[in-house]
Amino acid sequence: MSIRAWVRVPKLMASLLLAKTRV
Repeated sequence: MSIRAWVRVPKLMASLLLAKTRV
């Protein structure tokens, strides 16, 4: 996988966690 892909993964996980905490 490219470095950009590895950078996007944590951001996606963080966004999902934020969505769960808000709900």
